Amino acid sequence: MKKSKKALLLAGLGYGDEGKGSIVDYLAVKHDAKIIVRYNGGSQALHHVVRPDGLVHGFRQLGSGMLAQPRLRTYLSRFMAVDPLFLSGEINDLTIKKGIKYSFGQVIIDRDCVVITPFHRIVNQMLETSRCHARLGSCGHGVGEALKDFAHMGSDTLLVGDLIDRERTKRKLRLLLDMKIDLAEQVIGGLGQYVFYFTDKLNHQLFQLRDYHSWLDRLSQNYFDRFEFGFFKLGDQKNLSRLLGRSETVIFEGAQGVLLDPCFGFSPHITRTRTNFENADQILGEINYDGEVTKIGVTRAYATRHGAGPFVTEENGLAELIPEIHNQENEWQGAFKIGWLDLVATRYAINVLGKVDQIAVTNMDRIAGLKTFKLCNAYSMPAAPGNIFGDFFELEKMGDGARVMVQNIKKPTFIPEGRQNLLTKLLDICQPDYTTLRKPSANMFVSLIEEGLRVPVSLMSNGPTFKDKVDFSTSL
Repeated sequence: MKKSKKALLLAGLGYGDEGKGSIVDYLAVKHDAKIIVRYNGGSQALHHVVRPDGLVHGFRQLGSGMLAQPRLRTYLSRFMAVDPLFLSGEINDLTIKKGIKYSFGQVIIDRDCVVITPFHRIVNQMLETSRCHARLGSCGHGVGEALKDFAHMGSDTLLVGDLIDRERTKRKLRLLLDMKIDLAEQVIGGLGQYVFYFTDKLNHQLFQLRDYHSWLDRLSQNYFDRFEFGFFKLGDQKNLSRLLGRSETVIFEGAQGVLLDPCFGFSPHITRTRTNFENADQILGEINYDGEVTKIGVTRAYATRHGAGPFVTEENGLAELIPEIHNQENEWQGAFKIGWLDLVATRYAINVLGKVDQIAVTNMDRIAGLKTFKLCNAYSMPAAPGNIFGDFFELEKMGDGARVMVQNIKKPTFIPEGRQNLLTKLLDICQPDYTTLRKPSANMFVSLIEEGLRVPVSLMSNGPTFKDKVDFSTSL
């Protein structure tokens, strides 16, 4: 029987860490998928997948279905920033340490992908360090720095397609290195009286940058070798069109979450790559894809946030009741925070996506033992003169005049940065309005989510492996 051609597009409905990798793993097994397209993000992504025998891997740049489908191919689209050295390390970790039979040739990288260099990583960490208590929550991998260079320099920055030409690679690396040393010196010089807080760390990082001059030849040779000698394959639109034109399932795996989108997230705590379906839609449109397209939003059964930024439903003590397994506090993002499921923010994420056909709810097993559970279906905040709240929120009802209640965050056509910052400040003063449930059944919980989001739940995850998924879908 001939398989129907379909594309499954996944996006996170929160601030990342929704369990997208686990859902990709399940869908890859269910549909015997042969290729996963990564359509945004970079090496800062970390999608944990657990195999039934307990083997765990955190996927950064590879498609997250490989533990169960070792022959699966990964296509890194031009909308990704790629760190070839980290990618080599990830493949070696899978093959050498974990025994997965996977080859470099299964990775196809678009020629127009921006290359993340060690210089980007170091300057990213310097900038985040210099912000002290005003950190943005960066992962410290240099993704934002690399994409910022591309926005300003275009093809003059280092692209994957350059890496087959050793001299061009070296020339572009030298330009980037000189630029980053200059920027690093400005960072240190601009700290003034606060420099003593950071002197040791920043001076060490500046030394690292300058030291790269001594092995620029070696770095350019490392990059060159990985592509000239077939470690990775180069791709382009024609190549991708051929791969996706076959009558089989392709999975588009998104990174991070919609609430971090650079256009519609809550500035300044945002990412540099589009986290909605825009990139995936553009790829499918360019190749005139004629298969069935299903768009899936992924959320945990509760809310999480790694790093700084607004988090209305965060609640002290939940981290002890629902201890995190894979995501821990780290030097760059800071604490991993846990709260109750926020239907207001999730509705906003769905509005930003424009269309979501189905919802996948993960981590249901993590809340099964809780005696009570809360769902946030509205916010309240102190009333203010004028219409400032009405610019950002749909006001559902007024209380005694001292507070206002809101049901939805409005999706504007475009949010200028200043307006994003104001929305962030307003969210910081919002208080969650909860519905409290006492040991709800899974079916009741799913029904409340469907009612609150007005989108059907197609998948429910009761554990980390693909065998722990409950599939309600008749069409997925």
